[in-house]
Amino acid sequence: MALYIYYSLLLHLLPLAASTTFNPGTGNSFGRPNQNETYDYVVIGRGTARLAVAMRLVENTSYTVAVVEAGGFYQIENAGVNNRSLHYARGKTLGSSSAPNANIYNRGTRGSYQQWADIVGDDSYLFDNWLPYFAKGTNYTSPNATFRAANATVPKPANLSSLYNGGPVHISYPNFALPFTSWAQKAFNSLGFQNISGFSIMFSGKKTATAVKVRSGTDDHFLTARKEIVSSAGAFQSPQLLVASDIGPAQTLAQYNISVVADRPGVGQNMWDNVDIEVTWKVGVVGFNTLANSTFTGQQTQLFQNELASSIYGNYGAEYIGWEKLPEPYRSDLSATTFICQGYRATTNGCGTFIVVPVSPISRGNITLQSNTMLGPPITNPNWLTTETDKDLALQALKQGRAIISSAAMKAILIGNETAPGQLVQTDDELNEYIRDNFFMNWHAAATCRMGESNDSLAVVDSKARVIGVSGLRVVDASAFALLPPVILSQPRIGWRRRLALISLRIVQLRVPEYR
Repeated sequence: MALYIYYSLLLHLLPLAASTTFNPGTGNSFGRPNQNETYDYVVIGRGTARLAVAMRLVENTSYTVAVVEAGGFYQIENAGVNNRSLHYARGKTLGSSSAPNANIYNRGTRGSYQQWADIVGDDSYLFDNWLPYFAKGTNYTSPNATFRAANATVPKPANLSSLYNGGPVHISYPNFALPFTSWAQKAFNSLGFQNISGFSIMFSGKKTATAVKVRSGTDDHFLTARKEIVSSAGAFQSPQLLVASDIGPAQTLAQYNISVVADRPGVGQNMWDNVDIEVTWKVGVVGFNTLANSTFTGQQTQLFQNELASSIYGNYGAEYIGWEKLPEPYRSDLSATTFICQGYRATTNGCGTFIVVPVSPISRGNITLQSNTMLGPPITNPNWLTTETDKDLALQALKQGRAIISSAAMKAILIGNETAPGQLVQTDDELNEYIRDNFFMNWHAAATCRMGESNDSLAVVDSKARVIGVSGLRVVDASAFALLPPVILSQPRIGWRRRLALISLRIVQLRVPEYR
């Protein structure tokens, strides 16, 4: 096997007329910048999904795979946040935009995968059919009960596939349990809860993707794919790459004098993303703020050095997650058209904070070009909280979050009055203003190259992630999701990439244990 990683700027996938000749060379050496090379597969992007695809591909020892990576950061303004300018981080490192994460593992709901299967007309996207791929990627370790407090025990995973121990993704609970987590659980229960950059894709006269044009420094060169090109550039760059490579809405292509290889109106549309809304109190229990005490800090540092992952430094802060459909009395306060499945995350950040996350937004954003190349960032408009449904739900969800953290079960550890939104923020207008001024993005952008059936005019890829209208090109990242599952995205990304590498690309036969 051979896996080669380039740090370059992806320029785009360039279309070639039928009479055009393109000969980048035989490429019998690899990984050298500014030189044309040839591989079996070229994977654009170096995130968790992309690397899962690349590693599964090179399990076939006869294949060569090139991985190209670039990244950056974006300033985004949005009407739903009172036109604040927000910093939307994009990873430029091994792991790409999955590298900055909250260390949270979950898989999403059965209903969301049922909806995905319905959208694309493919039952292989049902939750039960994902499980072998989720399991294949995980390595579960039980926490050390001797380090956790007696009232901080963790349940055995309900799904036996979580116990599969052959995968690269290590999952567990922290050995150090934050006291706030136990109180939060009581509150839930009391309320009834249980550097290569710039890419372009080259096409033959038959609309077959054949090569990727990349830039290292100021020099352009080409990576030719004998078999396929896989775009895993992410929810922002994959649609930008397609449009820069003559695939996208014909009107947009014409605006930038780009020729049309495939008119796909859905490229860059339908962007889903979540928002975080915080409810915070000062609390009288040990937490990260306790590290301001030098004696406690010294003890925890020594413990961390002597017993791996047993101190507070082994806890990321997000230990308890509660999921629910908005209950009464808040559901009755929703407008007639508002409905949603929504979840809450509880964590600590100095004080005790409940992070309220409406996980199935109705608002849709979009991605488009600033120019006809990949040399600059795309124009990104998330459109957070721009529908009345999303505004309505966020308001009622915030009220429910306040009720949970101020419940009788939490009173013993709460200090003073609510820190945020604060005692003076009470009316619906005041709460709505608080949301717009203070919510933050969840970095879960998805579905900007949405999957669907071939007769769906807004679909960009089919259920095997093949770009509709051309051949030899797939999009394998969160941009190709049919929807945004109510889940931290890292696991669906990894599981889906494994699934596509094995089923769609037909590389190797998957052998996993049988779960009963």
